[in-house]
Amino acid sequence: MRIGISVFRWLGYLIIGALLGVLFSMFRSYFVVVAMIVLIILPFISVVSFLFEAKKTGVEILSHITILTEGEETDVLISSKNDGFIPLPGMDAKLEISNVFFGTSADILVSVPLRSGGDKLVLPLVVTDLGSYRLSIKDIKVSDWTGLFHVKFANEIETDPTKTVYIKALPTKSYRQTEDISGLETGAVEAEESVRKGSDTSEVNEIREYMEGDRIRDIHWKISARTDELMVKVRSSMSGTDIVVVLNFFKDADRTRHILRYSYGLLNRMLTLESGLRLLVYDASKTGFDEYVIGDESALMQAYAVILNKPLDVYTGSDVTEEALREYVNRIYPFLESYVRLNVDEKGVSADVIS
Repeated sequence: MRIGISVFRWLGYLIIGALLGVLFSMFRSYFVVVAMIVLIILPFISVVSFLFEAKKTGVEILSHITILTEGEETDVLISSKNDGFIPLPGMDAKLEISNVFFGTSADILVSVPLRSGGDKLVLPLVVTDLGSYRLSIKDIKVSDWTGLFHVKFANEIETDPTKTVYIKALPTKSYRQTEDISGLETGAVEAEESVRKGSDTSEVNEIREYMEGDRIRDIHWKISARTDELMVKVRSSMSGTDIVVVLNFFKDADRTRHILRYSYGLLNRMLTLESGLRLLVYDASKTGFDEYVIGDESALMQAYAVILNKPLDVYTGSDVTEEALREYVNRIYPFLESYVRLNVDEKGVSADVIS
């Protein structure tokens, strides 16, 4: 808690006192004397009661995690607390809204009423950009009725959940809805089927001991030779009728916005296809991929909410080249024979089948 003063209010207060002194010296009026006494006593009473009551005030954000689409409006409910008997003129709350994904932030100043018992304020908020937003109360300032003094409280944002609300702003699913995607499904599935015969296009999840009924071709001969026990590879399908979509982000924020909007609209349309969907997002911090199974629209929304909850720098590091990305896919998913690659270049956004 920090106590401060309003310099301009004090200057005005001193000027009024000086004027009353001049009037008294000129007219010797009892009215002027009374005014001077009030001028001295009133601020003293106001400040003493204010310092006692200010400790009983506070503010909270009552809203919870919200998932929106960019451009959509939401209401944030802010509640003030005043457990004292004396109402105060109001509270100035400084809110910080930060976009975790793009690393931007801005301050919002709001005035919250402080009637005895507290009050509520509905703050309309329009989210104009993609990202995962954190709306936090940085500090609050409460003034006395004269405005001569104020008390500022700094909030522990990281440790107090009542001072923070999270808002996920996802792309709109209507982006590029007129584009024909039948060729992507046909190309991806045909590429898989062309290599499926005589090969296994699944991913190795773990190694375990051989059990009766296991396929001979699943035996891991090298590990079996080292352990003197037959060991087999346990696989999970990464292809078959699944369409795998691979995307990576860029240091350029506008290119990343394009790929986010395009991929979200594309995957939303692909949900109407008979094939299953998997999304692989390149993460430069681990030189690997975050994998998401997209079974329905709810899973798609949750996947992008998780994606946007990490800073863009984590995904990029340095912009990965097309050749490097293909090498990473082949190394990490050696049994994946084809996938849909999303990219943004000077010609715009594109989706191509890589096999």
